[in-house]
Amino acid sequence: MTKPVNRSVGYLRKNVYLSGSILTSGERRKLERLNTIMEAHFLTTHLPHRDIENQSIHSKSGDEMFKSAVKAIEECDMFVAVLNNNGLNLSNTCWELGYAYAHKKPIFCLHEGEFNINQWGHLMLMNSSVVCHNVEELKEQLDLTLQNDKSKESSSYNKK
Repeated sequence: MTKPVNRSVGYLRKNVYLSGSILTSGERRKLERLNTIMEAHFLTTHLPHRDIENQSIHSKSGDEMFKSAVKAIEECDMFVAVLNNNGLNLSNTCWELGYAYAHKKPIFCLHEGEFNINQWGHLMLMNSSVVCHNVEELKEQLDLTLQNDKSKESSSYNKK
């Protein structure tokens, strides 16, 4: 099994669960491009379709794949969901997002299509995550979060 890429900056290392639709090759490529951005931010990534394929999807039962995803979400430090124009019709992504929220993970949603604030699901997203409307905005939000986390870790380290 190939492990996700591990990177670190000093004592700061964050693990990101990257979720989104994988129904088309374009959707998978988009997730892989975002994965490259995460790695450039020195983040450890869990990309379900990549990591499950590396575990040989044909030798895994649905129960094993489910447990693997649950464990990865529980162990992640941050959760990033890519929502397409159908937005909330992605049952796996929505379930993963809700599970990450229940475990108090910082959540970032990339939604590049129209965003109707009056839709019930979008209200749920706006109150449970940082919604980004393009990749640049997502990168900025990740940078801010990482800088804040590094400052917190640095100040707690200096108190020891």
